[in-house]
Amino acid sequence: MEDNKLAKISLGINALLIIAVIVLFVKMPSGSAGNTDEIDSTLVEFVDDGQLTIAYYRSDTLSAKSDFVKEVQNQIEQVQVDAQNDMAAKEKEIQRWQKSWEDKGQLLPREQEVYMAEAQQKQMEIAQFEQDLNMKVGMEQENLMLALYQRLEKYAKSFCEKNEIDMLVSLQMGQNVIYMNPTLDVTKQFLNHVNKEYNSTFEGEMPEAGEEE
Repeated sequence: MEDNKLAKISLGINALLIIAVIVLFVKMPSGSAGNTDEIDSTLVEFVDDGQLTIAYYRSDTLSAKSDFVKEVQNQIEQVQVDAQNDMAAKEKEIQRWQKSWEDKGQLLPREQEVYMAEAQQKQMEIAQFEQDLNMKVGMEQENLMLALYQRLEKYAKSFCEKNEIDMLVSLQMGQNVIYMNPTLDVTKQFLNHVNKEYNSTFEGEMPEAGEEE
């Protein structure tokens, strides 16, 4: 009799377990093709406690993974490469001038005077050329950086408005901010937002500094 009683209890427990499994299976979210909802990777979940909402992003991560920051960096590097090519072309011009005199062989006194005058002129010319080139490179790179900051400010504004963030801080090693709570880190979402805005809206074209987009 005791064994029959235990068997009935065991059967009752098994039945309850089966029912529980069925209930859990019904309540589990379906992974079928009918579920087309996509998670917005630019959204941040904050607890609304009525206080100031502060978040931060890691600027080194943004610089390394943001499409538009990398594009500006490439443009800045290209400005330097173009300047080096211009300087190399100027140096070749001077070398051709030098060779034209060397091909004359022994110079007469009058020719030596002309050569020395031209050499002094060429020396002043290349010095001025280098000075102007450095100034041009500096201005172009400064304009690119200004355009970058303006674009980043616009992205930050739209990101904060979308997520109701009151203050977005750029966190970088060596700055005054040494530690911030990791729960305030929105680097991933901000990076997704920046790349989405840059690639879909502006199609990879950087505007000039101060230009309306």
